[in-house]
Amino acid sequence: MNVKTVAIEVCDVIRAQIMTLETIAAEHSRLQEAVLNRDWESLEEQIRHLQQRAVEAATLEDQRKSSYSRLRQMLGLGPEESFFELLCRLEDEERTELASLYRGLKIAVMRVASANGGLEAYVQSSTETIDAVLKELFPERKGTIYGRSGRVQRHDDRAFVVNQSL
Repeated sequence: MNVKTVAIEVCDVIRAQIMTLETIAAEHSRLQEAVLNRDWESLEEQIRHLQQRAVEAATLEDQRKSSYSRLRQMLGLGPEESFFELLCRLEDEERTELASLYRGLKIAVMRVASANGGLEAYVQSSTETIDAVLKELFPERKGTIYGRSGRVQRHDDRAFVVNQSL
């Protein structure tokens, strides 16, 4: 294999990663919609789809690392040299395409992180709101309860009956 062939292989893997990440971002939007609409069946389906895409993304990442490592080795670069030093050693055509794909990959990762962050913020806000409401409804569960050993104990969620005789 020559440098050009391996550079094309790296580009192909990055292209596949970008498509997978864009699919993940779209599915994240559908997941968020299912959460907002409280459509639990659709939520479970979206979670299964995302799990499959996560496996694909991990496989592609391993392939990219392997191809990229081979390309670095073929160009005589050590681990301390940057990606941009690698670009400088490629022909113009490969350099342009790889730099463009690198930017596209960063953008795709940011889209996924943004979609995930939006959903995480919504879920965290909802959890905090529900927690605050429950603390107002059940004031006996406020605060931290410690056991005899000094460890934090969870509140007992079982119902209790108070037997009062007058």
